Amino acid sequence: MILRALILSLGFATTALAQRSAPAPAASAQPAPKSTEVDTTAIGALNLLGKDAAAQVARIEGRDGHPFPDRWYILVHDSSHQRGLREFVFSAGKLVTGRNLSQFADSLSANDVVGASEIKVNSDKAAAIAAQFAAHNNARLGTIQYELFKSTTPPAPVWRLTCHGVEGESLGTIVLHATKGSLLSFQGFAKSPIVPETIAVVETTPAANKPPEAAAATSDKPKRTVSTTKPNPPRSAPPRAAPSPTTPPGTTPPAATSPPGREPEAVRAVPVRPPPRQGPVDRIGNAFRRVFRD
Repeated sequence: MILRALILSLGFATTALAQRSAPAPAASAQPAPKSTEVDTTAIGALNLLGKDAAAQVARIEGRDGHPFPDRWYILVHDSSHQRGLREFVFSAGKLVTGRNLSQFADSLSANDVVGASEIKVNSDKAAAIAAQFAAHNNARLGTIQYELFKSTTPPAPVWRLTCHGVEGESLGTIVLHATKGSLLSFQGFAKSPIVPETIAVVETTPAANKPPEAAAATSDKPKRTVSTTKPNPPRSAPPRAAPSPTTPPGTTPPAATSPPGREPEAVRAVPVRPPPRQGPVDRIGNAFRRVFRD
């Protein structure tokens, strides 16, 4: 009995020692949980488009954003349709509908195409700039209306943000470069927290078409000014009158010349009678007068 108990105790000890020294089984790799956050930005909606449609994007519209709209309307140029457009509506990160009509445009052409690859500035960054404008002007931002389209000056995609206050009042409009993110212009707001890039654009405009204040702000470099007023011609001294020659007897003196700027005065001619001719009687009488005078 004692021997049997020793053998059993030795067996349990060996088994326990083997279990402790055995390597633990490797833990199986678990996949990371997928993010449930939905991208509700404009570029998030663009990423849901097909490759061909994304290359033909012409406009993006978003209304009543708080700060983002509930729906994004993306207009794509489609030459297979009569109006040349197709509209895709996205909401909550999903495609809602696609149609050949739009409330934002009657038709589209190839010249209206922007292309999704040129849109680098997302709607969240644009909304942040709008919030800066409101705070800089001591206003409370209520809603934002988003418009993305191809501008002509400069020829690039631009964001136009129309901002309203919490009471629905109009605050102003902001235009951003959709590729570089720079401020192009603003209206309605009294002041801007960002220096606009319109200085570089205005430099290409002739100074004659700009007001003096805008022309002075277009460049920090001194410019040579050229006067457009013609200089007055030097005043010439009035011509000196030539000395009048002595009028010979029996002739009419020349008319007097008036100084420049005055009308000439009328000169009345005085007739000069020639001496009377002496006849024979007169000559005889003169002879008698000389005789008696002597």
